[in-house]
Amino acid sequence: MSVTIDAVEINSLVARRPEKLLAVLERETLNGLWQLVLTDPEGRGAWQLGHYLDGYENREVELQDELAEERRVDASPGEIAWRGERMRIDAGSDRIRIEIGAWRLEYPLLCPFAQHPLDAPVWLGTTVEGRYFYLDCFSGFTVYPDSLEGLNREVYRSRCPQCGAIHWFEWRIVARGRIAVNSSKPPYGPNEVIEALRRALRA
Repeated sequence: MSVTIDAVEINSLVARRPEKLLAVLERETLNGLWQLVLTDPEGRGAWQLGHYLDGYENREVELQDELAEERRVDASPGEIAWRGERMRIDAGSDRIRIEIGAWRLEYPLLCPFAQHPLDAPVWLGTTVEGRYFYLDCFSGFTVYPDSLEGLNREVYRSRCPQCGAIHWFEWRIVARGRIAVNSSKPPYGPNEVIEALRRALRA
């Protein structure tokens, strides 16, 4: 499994589970770069896959679509899908698939469905591209700090305001897109997570 920025973005969307999405796919005509922007029309989030095309003069809109959550009676509790006229997003047991006509994108499912915050994993570390990230799979909250110190601050912000502990039952530390720490028990506190981060990211 490789954790890329795009994987973090699409898993944040799946964890947030908006009922509707607006999709805009743009391509840069000279070099083939593309970006797909998915927006919650209620203003509760926006997610971007692909390249950042702001500033490119030759970019063209290839697709605009409105997607709605697909409600199937035979779907398992962990499945969710959105369907539009030309596009579909499907999150199943272990993969997230995006279909745009004959075009397919596929990402690992980092955020399986959870009914309770303690069942949802937290992912943090660096993506394949070397970017620091923090992803809370219960809320879909994600942030990209600009340094290890910034990532450490996010860990401290995760403390319980009443007791000072970190209530993560599942947490993963990722180094350059690969899982370095896979824990299924709560850390003793933020210092345990920070030390594990330092070891994994500076190894």
